[in-house]
Amino acid sequence: MACHETRLRVKAILNNSKNEILFYGFYDIKHRRSLKLPEGIVEYGEAPEITLKRLMREIANIEVEPLALLGVYTKFDSASKNNCESGHVITLVFVCLILDFKKGINETKNSQTCLWLNKKAIESQFLMEETDNKILKDYVAWRIDKSTFWTNKRY
Repeated sequence: MACHETRLRVKAILNNSKNEILFYGFYDIKHRRSLKLPEGIVEYGEAPEITLKRLMREIANIEVEPLALLGVYTKFDSASKNNCESGHVITLVFVCLILDFKKGINETKNSQTCLWLNKKAIESQFLMEETDNKILKDYVAWRIDKSTFWTNKRY
């Protein structure tokens, strides 16, 4: 039986004072080092910005405030029709301000590690999913023109 649910996901972009971005570092099923922007599924009855704040407390022990909506991205995965973890996912990406960083980030959780990385380290050392690559390119453009992006927007 196919799963036809649409899920709403949030992702966060956080910069530190060294112009590094926060990522999850993990090993994929082929034991390759991979990166992801912090992300989570919006729970029923929860506003996306509340999900984002909860997510960052759970993942990294950081209090954040969403500053801007960077973009809205859509992904379809028709290869896994019987898996509700795949399918149709709409992702809202927020640029966030760190409000409380005194506690420090959680170093590891569920075999994942929070990492602050600069652009050079990201490009040379890690694999990243296509959507996150697009989001990072859009973020670079957003820092200049403050425009909102979406899946099929061209520069």
